[in-house]
Amino acid sequence: MPTTCQFKFSRTTPIYYSGEQISGLIVLSSTKLLAIEGIQIALVGTEHVQWLERNREALLLHNDSTEKDNKVLYSDKQERLYGSHTLTERTSLQAAEVCVQHFSFDLPYEAPASCDMRYGERVYYVRLTLQCKSVSDKVFKARITVKNRVDLSAAVELSEPHTLTAANAPTSDAHAPLCFTLPTGTGYVPGQSIAFTLCGQHKFAACNKLYVNLCQHTIFRASKPQAKCKEYLKILNSNAHKISSSYVMVSGQLSIPLAAHICRDGSEKSLIHASYHIEAMLFKKKRILQKLIIPIVLGTVPPKSMRLSSVQQCVEDLEQYHCYDNLGGCE
Repeated sequence: MPTTCQFKFSRTTPIYYSGEQISGLIVLSSTKLLAIEGIQIALVGTEHVQWLERNREALLLHNDSTEKDNKVLYSDKQERLYGSHTLTERTSLQAAEVCVQHFSFDLPYEAPASCDMRYGERVYYVRLTLQCKSVSDKVFKARITVKNRVDLSAAVELSEPHTLTAANAPTSDAHAPLCFTLPTGTGYVPGQSIAFTLCGQHKFAACNKLYVNLCQHTIFRASKPQAKCKEYLKILNSNAHKISSSYVMVSGQLSIPLAAHICRDGSEKSLIHASYHIEAMLFKKKRILQKLIIPIVLGTVPPKSMRLSSVQQCVEDLEQYHCYDNLGGCE
């Protein structure tokens, strides 16, 4: 290749947290004389989503259509420019010349974290453009990873026990309603365990199994060929219990994977939105009879507890994660 570009970041591994400065050097070289108008460099973030769905209208109208014809591709792409400037306005790049230029960008604090998920991804890269005179521009890219720090220490309400009561619980005084409780609150960091209890009576005579799941719920939004949303539920951890009567009294813990994706809430225009929750589901074989859902929040610093009760020891055990940094994968 006659023209090459090397990106040398200030860090060995280009991982940056939102709010930090991205800096480094670019090293340009060419094996022949190249007439240019300038050298532009930019920090760019892109979101891309796509998935296939069955075209139900085609199935109804054309029974003889092939399976491939019955698929619709939904997709969208969004690009954000976080900074751009001209490195030099020189008019040529000489043969065998090595051009070294410094660059720096301030990554906005609100920039959401990089991610690579089933139906979409969010990526960041530094893009260098050689604006050529007689030929098409030459573009070089270097990918970087953006992480978010989410400090929950001031959100003391997230450390308080949270209880959800079944909407269709028995109303008789003789029977306690079915209650789903997270005694250590709803704010955590990866690596911690979430304690839960489920206690009370349900109304389903045929119920024989209970599942409690830690879930990542992601919504992907596309605009082509028309506006459409795709929801994807990923179970990160699960706990199963057999049930032999209408009265339930179970407890357990679900550990949060160290590589769980931590992301600050993006703008309403973002194509990818991820959240977490704990769900308790009553089953009859494979049929879901009832589902109770409690949303939770994941951060890099856990909430401080104001309680001095039986959960104090649990909170103290979790203090080792107070400055947790998630440098693992996004999926």
